[in-house]
Amino acid sequence: IPETSTLRHCAPSVGTFFTPLPLKDAFSEYDHKYKVTLRESVPPSFNELRHILNLAQIMAFKPTDPLRMMTFDGDLTLYQDGGNFQDPKLIRYMMKLLSAGVHVALVTAASYMEKPEQYEQRLQGLMDEFKSANVPAEVMGRFWCIGGECNYLFRCNSLGRLELVDLGLWNPTAAAWGQGEIGQILDAAESTLEAVTNKLQMRVRIIRKPRAVGIVPGGKAGKERFEVGSGAKRVRRELLDECCLSTQLALAKLEAKIPWCCFNGGNDVFVDIGNKAVGVRGLMQHLGFSPRNCVHVGDQFLNTGNDFACRNACPALWITDPAETKYILKRVLNQLGVDTKVTPLKRKLEQV
Repeated sequence: IPETSTLRHCAPSVGTFFTPLPLKDAFSEYDHKYKVTLRESVPPSFNELRHILNLAQIMAFKPTDPLRMMTFDGDLTLYQDGGNFQDPKLIRYMMKLLSAGVHVALVTAASYMEKPEQYEQRLQGLMDEFKSANVPAEVMGRFWCIGGECNYLFRCNSLGRLELVDLGLWNPTAAAWGQGEIGQILDAAESTLEAVTNKLQMRVRIIRKPRAVGIVPGGKAGKERFEVGSGAKRVRRELLDECCLSTQLALAKLEAKIPWCCFNGGNDVFVDIGNKAVGVRGLMQHLGFSPRNCVHVGDQFLNTGNDFACRNACPALWITDPAETKYILKRVLNQLGVDTKVTPLKRKLEQV
């Protein structure tokens, strides 16, 4: 966007547009259903603008320049916070997307290092469907899982299991990061989190991993740390944001060459080496796709969220829960010309 444009003047932080957006068509369709222009007292809301922009982005994918890859956040996008992927309708839509030739990837901050079993557990419903429905190996091979933001990649094999892909093969940028600077970032993050949580008497515990550090509810041990405090089971959003923003400020002062991500995960705060933009961009390049043929779906697009960075990698769709993800997937499939109707028997089974 030109620096002298009206849009840049009105919204200085506006990001990159990877595709033209048919905003007029999207607004007309939305207005036809919800009668925005007939309202006299209530202006368009933020959520309505979000829905219209999502719709415009989906409408931007054309048969002549189709969607090739679709990536998803996990918590509050495909499943409830801390849950597993088991929603029958979402799984059915995802299977249709894979069968239509679109590559699909879960991109999550969850870091189980190089252990695919725990990622398979989070994706239990989909993995079970792969095995029970005799899905062709070619279709299963289009499913990927990126863990730790951008540090671990797994691909579904012909047996319906996740296999680790060597970091250097798909993300040479992340593979080249030096351990010295990684340690410097994590040390600074850990000391900041420790200082802030002590000051706020937060009953949490710190977890350190090879490429991540964060705080989680402390349980019984957390209660023993502070006679008066909070966070043993649930941590208030305001306290999480304070930890997140304080740590972001501390890390910004390092002026590190390696990208990092500090985010509020809903009941924890984590600092990861790298970010989702590095992961999504790495997979796009590995598959030979252009950003205009890819899209990322997530709920964490505020400046304390870890989907925020994806705006710099490819188009994005901002949702708030798995129910919105279902609608998004249905619209995407319709845009691809894929029938989303279900037989009465299948619908009954999904409602059980």
